[in-house]
Amino acid sequence: MEFKIYHRIKNIPPNELNFISNDKFPISYDFLSLIEKYHYSSITPFYILVKQNNKLKYFFYSQVFELNQSHKAFTNFINSTENSKFLNIFKSNLKKISIKSCFFGNLLFTNFDSFKYERNEKFNDSHFIKILNYIKVNYKIKLIFIPDYYSKIINVKSKYYSTFSISPNMYIDIGYKIKDFNNYLDLIKAKYKKNWLYIKNNSLINSRFLNKDEVMSYSKDISNLYNNVYKKNSYSIKVEIKFILELYFKNKIHIRGYFYKNQLVGFSSFFIFSNSLYVYYIGIDYDLNKNYNIYTKILLDNIEFGIKNNVKKIELGRTAEEFKSNFGAIPNSNVGHIYVKNKIIIFSLKLLSSLLKPKKWIKRDPFKKK
Repeated sequence: MEFKIYHRIKNIPPNELNFISNDKFPISYDFLSLIEKYHYSSITPFYILVKQNNKLKYFFYSQVFELNQSHKAFTNFINSTENSKFLNIFKSNLKKISIKSCFFGNLLFTNFDSFKYERNEKFNDSHFIKILNYIKVNYKIKLIFIPDYYSKIINVKSKYYSTFSISPNMYIDIGYKIKDFNNYLDLIKAKYKKNWLYIKNNSLINSRFLNKDEVMSYSKDISNLYNNVYKKNSYSIKVEIKFILELYFKNKIHIRGYFYKNQLVGFSSFFIFSNSLYVYYIGIDYDLNKNYNIYTKILLDNIEFGIKNNVKKIELGRTAEEFKSNFGAIPNSNVGHIYVKNKIIIFSLKLLSSLLKPKKWIKRDPFKKK
């Protein structure tokens, strides 16, 4: 087994690039190039190509970044845990911490596999550890995070990994039972249906898909609205607004705007991939949201759009779990893994993971009982 690491996708030889890239968003040359274009100063990409007998067999995509309190996501993650009050006692010390970390995935789109392999052959665990050790030593990486979807290709339950819980992804299972939006409402209990219909039909917030001229003219508003959400709820690294806009102009995502008296007060960006609707970056005026239910309208519009486009699942992300469950969203249990060798660090991480359990929340069930 031999491997080579690239940090710019343009430097990968064309014959090898064909193996790792395809036209499917978000695993495509265009998409990975855009991440480099707008986030290279904060995220260093690692394109890891593995050969066996001189034949390219595996590709792993990872990102290196500094984990510190400058990432609002770090603070939000602490605040989302059961022991947030206890952990915040050490907030001043956290400001001094900066840990060079590697995430074997995409910090901007965490739902998607970040590897490719031939004929669904699992990767040799010892070879994978060899790659991790090489990165750890040669790039002075302190922490390596492995998403749980790597269980498809390696043994993430081995002694080399420490497992921790993170907030669940929330999704609505459309399946084959919901035919249209009215059918969805008919399946909902009366108290929920009454609220959703009132907000949908009587709201002073108007929504529409934005055209290219509107996206350009409202770009500053889109940036400000996104920052509102990032500061309050985000668990991911901050995204450059130009990255979102260029995804739109390359027809990779849709953007819907929400208006109050002709002023943009919210937006939602989303795309369909493999029979699922993914709702990703949104923006909200939280002051107006208190009285005009902007976020509720965003969720209802996305549910209706997903059903109209015959998706089987609507992915709503990791925040506001209890609120999303009011619409029928259910949690997809989420865990991550950290690669470590030091036994003392392993013990410390196990202690820390017990403190970082996600907060408990009440799961609502809006659907009528059968």
